[in-house]
Amino acid sequence: MPSLVALLSLILAVTHAVLSSPHLSTHSRDLHHNFIRGAPSSNANAGHQVMAGSNGNGGVGKEPAPKDGWRDTTITWYDGDVLADPACYNGAESSQGTAPDYQPDDSSMIAAIVPSYGYAECYDFIEISRFDATAKNGTAPAASIIVQVIDFCASGCESGKNMTWFDLTKGAFSKLYTLNLGEANVKWRKTTKDKVPVSDRSKYPAWPNGW
Repeated sequence: MPSLVALLSLILAVTHAVLSSPHLSTHSRDLHHNFIRGAPSSNANAGHQVMAGSNGNGGVGKEPAPKDGWRDTTITWYDGDVLADPACYNGAESSQGTAPDYQPDDSSMIAAIVPSYGYAECYDFIEISRFDATAKNGTAPAASIIVQVIDFCASGCESGKNMTWFDLTKGAFSKLYTLNLGEANVKWRKTTKDKVPVSDRSKYPAWPNGW
């Protein structure tokens, strides 16, 4: 019969093996990205750190609004079933009336936000831009998109740059970065629907007030 010391040693060895299992840590990382649908967190976090260094204030507190209206924010992307039934449509009530049914897909130019932070609201049109040295030494956008806010981020969007976050479709995110980056810090400002090119309008909801 094994001794008490031997049994204790066996229990400690099994416990250590379970806690150090790579499958356990991978599962935890996957849970963090359950509603963000970005790249694996090791890649996404690396991209986030690089971009954060170029944006100045490290994401602490609100920054003053620059003269041109740009502010720092964080973007990710999501897809699949999480796109279905966006919170701002499908019978949602607002000062604009009752919102019609709308189901986005991966090509839709839309975004989900954290509504409790107050930086944007349903139906806002948002310009999001990537600034880097390829365009006038970083003083002009190297790439820009316009998205409409139609949904609320279900989970994982609470730590964005300056307490702002835009969760985009794959189609919108890929106009700024490759999808495998997963997460990036960029600039944003509010805009109006008339700034959307006519050729792109089929990728947006036509409500409220149509085009």
